[in-house]
Amino acid sequence: MATGGGSAPRRTDKCLTCNENVTKKDPAVSCDVCLKWCHIKCCGIDVPTYETMKAMENIRWYCDSCVKKILKLISDVARVEEKQDKIDEEVGNVKELVERTRSEISQMRQETVNDLGGVKQLVEQTASGVSQLRQETEKEMESVRKLVEQSKGDILQLQKEFDMVKQSKGDMSLLRQEVDKGLEVLGKQNRDEIMKMRQEMDKSLVIVDHLKKWDINKEVAELTNAFVNDGSWAEVVRKHVTNEMKGVKGDVEEQMEIERRRKNLIVFGVPESETGNDIDTVSDIITQALKLDFSRHIESIVRIGKFSHEKARPIKMIAKTFEGKREILTRAKMLRELDDYKGIFVAPDLTRKQQEFDKDLRVNLKKIREAGEPEAVIRSGQIIKKNENGKTISVLYPKPPQQLGGK
Repeated sequence: MATGGGSAPRRTDKCLTCNENVTKKDPAVSCDVCLKWCHIKCCGIDVPTYETMKAMENIRWYCDSCVKKILKLISDVARVEEKQDKIDEEVGNVKELVERTRSEISQMRQETVNDLGGVKQLVEQTASGVSQLRQETEKEMESVRKLVEQSKGDILQLQKEFDMVKQSKGDMSLLRQEVDKGLEVLGKQNRDEIMKMRQEMDKSLVIVDHLKKWDINKEVAELTNAFVNDGSWAEVVRKHVTNEMKGVKGDVEEQMEIERRRKNLIVFGVPESETGNDIDTVSDIITQALKLDFSRHIESIVRIGKFSHEKARPIKMIAKTFEGKREILTRAKMLRELDDYKGIFVAPDLTRKQQEFDKDLRVNLKKIREAGEPEAVIRSGQIIKKNENGKTISVLYPKPPQQLGGK
């Protein structure tokens, strides 16, 4: 604060109240903010107070206009500090959420490692089975090779015998001798066939003429090529092994897909939200209808499929634990009894193969009930019939495999 006795006002300074000039001799004070001067009589300051203010150091004086601005500034600062406190609180909440998320991610990573361990074990078992199948196939291939070599020898010997028959020119005695040699070569397996041929030869020489017209060389060449040259037997075995490998690969991929969907649930019949946010609706189903804790049981939700105005898309829910998923499925039957939730039902997230199998079960369940078994139910992938005590008395579908030797 400046006073008339200290820093002197300039000639151009005017009193901010009366707008008259403030001279060096005038008792006046200067505002410490706007630096404008004011006569003490205009500002309502008496002489004793003015003298006291002159004698004191570091005393401040503010005009009414600046006081209002300072008060407003103080109010604004208070609001800023209040907002800062809220921001600090929110930052603390975010940090807590981040830490909790890190913990959950760590837990999920551990569960994934465990799941991958199970898949790895399955793959190792499959590889062992494939290795065993390969060994058995190699043994079968070796047997096939031996059979081919043996068949080649028999075919060549048969060709030789028939060539001799064609050259016999009606010598039935020589033909019988050659047939007997054929019996020794081909063994008991074709004995009846050759004996029948011998009897026919005895009846008429027409058979010999017929044999002369038969192109045995062409037939033997084709048969030899089929068994020896083009690898027909090896191709059959190769196709068998390839099909087995495809089946094993398909089983492994199916098992991995089932593992990925292990904690998933599908909710049908929930109307589309105008805001696109279905959390409130699903939370209401879980908490109000099923009487469960939404935050404890559900990890995330998402609509699946292409949007349509005609039909609501299903919602995929991912449970935090497999036990939580089972608990939700168990209580989902309660939705049928509640008017507000009719038309809404919950099902596990099945693979395409599982969906086809489930559809087949339901189609056959309907047929079985219509055929006179109204108490039939689906349990663990089978259609069964229970007695009054709830104990399974027979499996209606699929039928168990028939025992060997059974009728």
